Amino acid sequence: LKNTLNHHEEVSRHKVALECLFVDIMRLLSMRLIRSFDSEYECGFVVGSVSTSNNGSNVRGNMLSAEERREVLRRLGGKNASTTKANTERTSETPKNEILAQMQRQKSVFSVCSEIDPKAT
Repeated sequence: LKNTLNHHEEVSRHKVALECLFVDIMRLLSMRLIRSFDSEYECGFVVGSVSTSNNGSNVRGNMLSAEERREVLRRLGGKNASTTKANTERTSETPKNEILAQMQRQKSVFSVCSEIDPKAT
């Protein structure tokens, strides 16, 4: 019986914490401090965009650090992207948005099923 009470207390504490979390999220949304994206393309374009310093030597993420970009790419199933000098030289005029490129290379589950069974579309 004591174990059951502890479980219910634990669930109640988690419920209160989740309610606070959602109240905070709604407040941030109303203040326009967070937002969702209209499409996967917009998400990849915004999140993966990078720029270079004035002399063109440093590639810098506009929203994510290099470490965060590598983690996103890893989770998308892409190769570990590097912001090495070779990578920067390859795209000397404009750094490549590797996150958007990886997202565009991926196939959705729907498109894969369509290739297997044309009637699925």
